[in-house]
Amino acid sequence: MNMYSLNLYLTNIVLHLFPHTSFFDLFFSFFSQRGFALGIWIIVLIPFLLFEEKKNKKFLLYLFLTLIIALFTTFTTKNYFKETRPLQQLPKKEIHNFLITSSCPTDYSFPSGHTLIAFSLAALLAILDKKRRYIYYSTALLIGVSRIYLQCHFFFDVLAGAIIGVLIGLLIPKIVGRK
Repeated sequence: MNMYSLNLYLTNIVLHLFPHTSFFDLFFSFFSQRGFALGIWIIVLIPFLLFEEKKNKKFLLYLFLTLIIALFTTFTTKNYFKETRPLQQLPKKEIHNFLITSSCPTDYSFPSGHTLIAFSLAALLAILDKKRRYIYYSTALLIGVSRIYLQCHFFFDVLAGAIIGVLIGLLIPKIVGRK
């Protein structure tokens, strides 16, 4: 089995894990579409800002650098690999919820930018707030799965975004210095 076939196979496994119903359409669209992902991170950050931020004075610097490097990495790698999106290659699954209009970007697919940014934030926050690391990584995972569910990305797009994102999130505090 070549890499393309494996990627399609794994993508289809994820696509078939969750039935395309109104509930899952709304659930995964919430984690993925039209800026909701940013809103989710704001909600997730509230406990961190209330209880942990005072312990780490460089948090805003870490956050800013993580986001800038994650965005730069996303755009440069997408333009380097120029991979097409699943919607251009697979039969489209219909979204069954009138509240959500699901549309994927039309640029390149690899890696998933939503996933890369989500996992870079999760890794950074997990270093700074170990008690809630499961919340951070669970949120990032749901964002990644939502990108496959909505057929915006293939499995490997999301996997690469997760790996690169974790590396960025782990490296920023080490490069800048923790205290």
